[in-house]
Amino acid sequence: MMLGCFSALVVFPAHAADTFEPKFSRLRLVTPEAPSTPTPSAPAEPATLPTQLPPILETAYFQQVSALDYLSPIEQAIVAETNRLRTNPSSYADELALYEAYFNGTRLELPGLPPMETYEGFAVVEEAIATLRDTEPLPPLQPSVGMSLAALDHVLDMGKTGDGGHYGTDGSTPFDRLNRYGQWDASPGNRAGENLSYSPLTLDDPLDLARWHVLQLVIDDGFPSRGHREALLRPEYQVTGVACGDHPVFGMMCSITYATEYLEASEE
Repeated sequence: MMLGCFSALVVFPAHAADTFEPKFSRLRLVTPEAPSTPTPSAPAEPATLPTQLPPILETAYFQQVSALDYLSPIEQAIVAETNRLRTNPSSYADELALYEAYFNGTRLELPGLPPMETYEGFAVVEEAIATLRDTEPLPPLQPSVGMSLAALDHVLDMGKTGDGGHYGTDGSTPFDRLNRYGQWDASPGNRAGENLSYSPLTLDDPLDLARWHVLQLVIDDGFPSRGHREALLRPEYQVTGVACGDHPVFGMMCSITYATEYLEASEE
């Protein structure tokens, strides 16, 4: 979904798949009209996702990555949430169905958050649900130090300029950045990709923001290619890197890299 100015892009090597460079989304938070007659204010609702979702901290996936000191808690949670999605897509589909109650046409109205306008409404969520229910369980992704450093380079670079997209200010591609800290072999069958996400949303539980990033990628509202969803569910991928940081235009930016195989610099 294009919610809260959330935009996600993905690229793959030209020999492996098409290159996706979809449009960059604009802010789509909806400002409610002020009532003509003031009414007593009700206690503020907590800014949260549906409470039926399992807390990330309590999942086994988070425990598996929580000791990785090169990842921040939100970065650890993105790895954990991605693996929860990949290893049990049918269960994740059931959780996506919970969002139907919060849609009003194309508008998503979650407790404690401004209404957010989507491009496709709940229809794209239903499509994601169907895709997940047709997807066999996939192996979890193993986090990589070098791939995370490559992702961090791009987050810091874009954080200085306020730009977006996959090319660095030095002209680097995601694959150039991967090879700074290790080696990604571009031979046929060894794929790599990058998802970028942006969000100014503030949730009461910061780890819910990690879930929010993954949700946007798997739903993929407004991007007909569904390339971001495809990247999350690509069975060939085995390793991942994650970095998040401040972005002067879009609040927070996360770069998530994927590869079939990756050789860390320490292993070369």
